[in-house]
Amino acid sequence: MGGINRTSETRKGGNKGIQRTNKTVLAELRSKHRSGGLSPGEASSIILFGNHEHMDEVKLFGRGPRDRHEAIMDGMADGMVWACSDSRVGAIGTNDEMIILEQRSAGNSFAFPDTRSHRIQMAVIGRVRRGGLLAIAGHVSCGAVQAKADLDAQGPDAKTGNAELDAQLREVVGDSEEKNVLSQTCRLREANSTMGKLVVGVMLDWASEGVAYSVLDGGRGMPGPSLQQPFVGASELHAIHAQSENYLERMKGQSPHTIIVAPATIPYSVHTIVQSEPGEVFVVTGTSPYKATQSQREDNDLSLDYPALGSLYYPIEHLGTRNVIFLDDDANPELLKSKFAAWEKGLRALKHKGEEFVARLIDEGKLQLTKMVYELDSGKIREFP
Repeated sequence: MGGINRTSETRKGGNKGIQRTNKTVLAELRSKHRSGGLSPGEASSIILFGNHEHMDEVKLFGRGPRDRHEAIMDGMADGMVWACSDSRVGAIGTNDEMIILEQRSAGNSFAFPDTRSHRIQMAVIGRVRRGGLLAIAGHVSCGAVQAKADLDAQGPDAKTGNAELDAQLREVVGDSEEKNVLSQTCRLREANSTMGKLVVGVMLDWASEGVAYSVLDGGRGMPGPSLQQPFVGASELHAIHAQSENYLERMKGQSPHTIIVAPATIPYSVHTIVQSEPGEVFVVTGTSPYKATQSQREDNDLSLDYPALGSLYYPIEHLGTRNVIFLDDDANPELLKSKFAAWEKGLRALKHKGEEFVARLIDEGKLQLTKMVYELDSGKIREFP
């Protein structure tokens, strides 16, 4: 991965000097991103600097990445949230003691029944403990909802130019973010009828004063204080970012410098792992969030599904994002090699109006693709060999 070698930035003042310099360079890179012109290598430097901050935090956590990973594998996650890939929607599971899995795709949709995506998402729900929380989390100014409304206005035969995004937008319902949340929540509740978990629908309004998240649909009962904590914490984090300069103006649109593809079962929110600020990182949930067998690999179960591919297409084609990172926490190098190869095959095959434009961008050196591993013992992300 290109970019800045953080350890060579300063030799004076010990660790404190290095930390101060890192923060200074990070601030400069973020300022450059806001004004435009950030290179893929510089975008990767922001990711690495942010992960360095996460590594420092992990040392203070009572429950580290490996403990959280083992709890997830044992089906003891506290909840799962279907959130939008939109880079302005930050981490939701911000409480160190709670484990909240995040399913990220354009339009925060729950997959239709009888699809491979539905089966994958149901497998992840199985990682959530009985009595845990399942939530559809929408947000204001959702590009997927607007895109669906625009297509509907053009007629039943209207297309986006990409088959996977067309399939993803078919799952988005209604002409407003609120209607989409309510519809997705009903669909999720029907699928969850016998799974013993609380299903709610919530909305994020980053222009609101006070609590940013509000409950639209609490079902039979509102979440108790403990299950409300992920959204309280996310709202508090959102309030901190809201103090930054020109915040509301910047939140009117998005221009993420990086797309990160990661499984829903990674121990922390991707936004937490890289300490991203709103508008920086577009997160897409990759497939195979469980230990795959050799037969599953042969059956192509590691490939990206249409919600992931459609969500990848959007920022590359419409937002101009040119830095893509594949991230996973699986320690099996053989499995990672197979998984990343399958993901790359899907990425390269993305088409815009019939042209495999992503493959062309990669081959011309205009789009940077990096494969990385999240280390469960340290919280560090490193390049996969």
